[in-house]
Amino acid sequence: MKTKLAIFDIDGTLIDTCRANYEAYTKAIIKATGRSDTDYETFCRESFGKNYKEFLPDIMKVPLDKLESVHNYKAEYYEECLKSYSRVNTGLLDIINGIKDSYYLAVVSTSSKNNAKRALDMFLKDISFDLIVCCEDVKNLKPDTEGLELAISFFGVKKENVIYFDDNIPAVKSAKAFGISTYLTTINN
Repeated sequence: MKTKLAIFDIDGTLIDTCRANYEAYTKAIIKATGRSDTDYETFCRESFGKNYKEFLPDIMKVPLDKLESVHNYKAEYYEECLKSYSRVNTGLLDIINGIKDSYYLAVVSTSSKNNAKRALDMFLKDISFDLIVCCEDVKNLKPDTEGLELAISFFGVKKENVIYFDDNIPAVKSAKAFGISTYLTTINN
């Protein structure tokens, strides 16, 4: 029986999906509103890793009455954009392969289950995650620790036996304050 848990974020941590998300959202915004004027660097810096309800109105200037339309249109473009613009964090993949026999493997993401499943199936289909926690599973998104707490509770492991990997500084700081070992990651393939 395993007594350790490794938790991973998806977007920007396991898989570099920033460009894929940007391209899919840009196409969706143009389809819904006829325009999009957010540049890639601003999107990555201000939006990436957040739920669409947080960044679409403020960063990408989408009117509130168009949020759901943009979100639904984005789903139409996302798989194609994932294939064209995303890549795996090979360093973390090596870590996963090295620890998978002694650690439970979990994902905690602000992504929707559908988007998480697409990305994992496309890029990490050979990795068997024991639990996937997405935005539909929690009331409070990261940097809140609710998703981490859910994963830890699910496996019944002690916090001192948990390692957590994320590219989001506030999420890493929150997890560290919660009392688990945290690792701020980047993708340098």
